[in-house]
Amino acid sequence: MQSNKKFCRLNQAKISLFNSESISRLLFCGDIFLNTHNKHNPFTQILQEFEKSLVCINLETSLRKGREKKKNVSLSVTEKALDYLPESLAFVSIVNNHSADAAEPGRLAELLRKRGKQVIGPSNPSVLRACVNGQMLDFMSAYLALPRGAYYGGTVGKRLEELLRSSDADRRIVNLHWGYEHTEVPAPFQRDLAHRLIDVGANIIVGHHPHVAQGWEIYHGAPIFYSLGNFNFWQFDIETTEKNRWGYMVAYDIINAKAEPIPYRINENYQPIPSTTDEYNILMARLSELSEKVRLSINRGRWFESCYKNWFNREFQTWKRHSIDAKSPQVILKFLVWLILPLQLIYYVYTIKKYLRRLF
Repeated sequence: MQSNKKFCRLNQAKISLFNSESISRLLFCGDIFLNTHNKHNPFTQILQEFEKSLVCINLETSLRKGREKKKNVSLSVTEKALDYLPESLAFVSIVNNHSADAAEPGRLAELLRKRGKQVIGPSNPSVLRACVNGQMLDFMSAYLALPRGAYYGGTVGKRLEELLRSSDADRRIVNLHWGYEHTEVPAPFQRDLAHRLIDVGANIIVGHHPHVAQGWEIYHGAPIFYSLGNFNFWQFDIETTEKNRWGYMVAYDIINAKAEPIPYRINENYQPIPSTTDEYNILMARLSELSEKVRLSINRGRWFESCYKNWFNREFQTWKRHSIDAKSPQVILKFLVWLILPLQLIYYVYTIKKYLRRLF
């Protein structure tokens, strides 16, 4: 502990904002595009929730420069949009699947640092050491791509475990960009990875990427929030539903290592707004239902037969439409490769088993 406090003292001039004795609360937010339909500040309606907190976000976009990459969804914003970031927004993770859609993510990180932000990324995984109220914190961020990569026991997951084992911080905070979009129940192998990370030292895990809220649980005294949902984001690949129009922040007390969710709504301009008392009760009840599904520990078979089925069907239609529109042998070949990826093959096996059970 003495070495940690010495680190904070020696670095106080550089990171004085984070050494305020009055601030010991981190506030985590979900997916942020940094844009609205009317080009207004995305944070206007929610700033009151940021008071006496150091805010941590997942900035899911790239810096606009020239032509964007050809993807089903490609995201970028102008440099001017970065001016929306309030002073209380201290930590920005850019380890996700959209930070390199346009300009190099290193340039985005540079511009964020010039605005006084502490940046985690763009390497995958990345770690940032900072001090808050005399506490040494290690912020770790990773992006786990599925089904294109190996299971969550692959290279990125193992590297995260190594970073956690080697950390001597007072608190180890893990941001994970993971899971399946628009799916309300995390995959069993996500849960396995989260438990492994806590076993080797993570104090809190905060997830994002699905664009819908997922439940949370406590494992060995450490909270795991599987997906906070959208914060400032609109859907580009599907029609927006009620599931995409709410989410929750996580308030984390670094002194007592206590965390609590704070739900909110998203308005028509895709700005997060505090929930009313009635909305708060409704959304907390909904979050409790989602958390119960996590605690019930859905097995691999049921998850593939239900949750993965919905994701697969949606992705299949997207690939099919893209192949027809592009009329390109290269795109069609990519579609065929996607159809035989390992997780797709597992899904086919479970689907056949389910069909056979119904027959016999």
